[in-house]
Amino acid sequence: MGGRKRGLIVAVVLLAAGALVCCAALASVGFDFSKLSIGNYETNVYAVDGRFQHIIIRGDREKIALAPSEDGECRVVCREDEKEPHTVRVDNDTLTVESTARHTWFFVDFSFFAEGPSVTVYLPRDAFGTLIVEGSTGDVAIPADFSFDSIRVTLSTGSVDCRAASAGAVTVKTSTGGIRIAGVKCAGDVEVSVSTGGTMLENVTCQNLLSSGSTGGLTLKNVIASGAFDLERSTGSIRFEGCDAEVILAKTSTGSVTGTLRSGKVFSAHSDTGRVEVPGDGSGGRCKITTSTGGIRIGIENQ
Repeated sequence: MGGRKRGLIVAVVLLAAGALVCCAALASVGFDFSKLSIGNYETNVYAVDGRFQHIIIRGDREKIALAPSEDGECRVVCREDEKEPHTVRVDNDTLTVESTARHTWFFVDFSFFAEGPSVTVYLPRDAFGTLIVEGSTGDVAIPADFSFDSIRVTLSTGSVDCRAASAGAVTVKTSTGGIRIAGVKCAGDVEVSVSTGGTMLENVTCQNLLSSGSTGGLTLKNVIASGAFDLERSTGSIRFEGCDAEVILAKTSTGSVTGTLRSGKVFSAHSDTGRVEVPGDGSGGRCKITTSTGGIRIGIENQ
């Protein structure tokens, strides 16, 4: 017991010493976090030669965005470390933008307090084939100016804002960060996965919607699926606002399931500890809702 207490005291002393060192470092630069950023950043413009249909962007810790080109020319603008330039090439009908940075898990960079690295791809037209975006730490923005045959975004830590249309599937996965999908018309399935972070879908149409998450809520506003919703959360609530699908499956361990649907359903709802309020069975498809800790309250619009 005495040894454990001594260990705790040593740990507290080390934490306090570390805090003092950090404060001293910040004070030495006038609390200007940008001066603590690792690397010498510069902005470089890469001209894109050749025609392409598909786009692959592989980042490290930069913010990634697509934007329409005002002059009709394709180019890639990178704010990057002068020692870690990006590679930009066109081959096999594919534009590939790739970071040369390779940082380990213990890499520390204070650039998130200031303007950090970024990649912006300016595109001269609005329709493309496959879009693949992969990153470690950084946000991704895909505006409504574009449409793709399919979209796949995979991040470790970062938020995703996707508003582009897709003729096929839309897949967005992140470990830590929020996901927002808005105004998206998808002829195929939308699959959204997040470990820690909230998810918002608004004004979305698709065939099937599949969404899983560990920690964080899921909000659906005006989301319509011709097939099914298959929704699951470990810790977090699920909320519908004017949504509908032929089949709705919603499950959460810790959290409530609430909101409104557009049409009646044949309901099967169960909560271990919460109150359950659902309409009487309608003539629509099946709706099964289960939660361990949390209530269930569902209504039908205009009823």
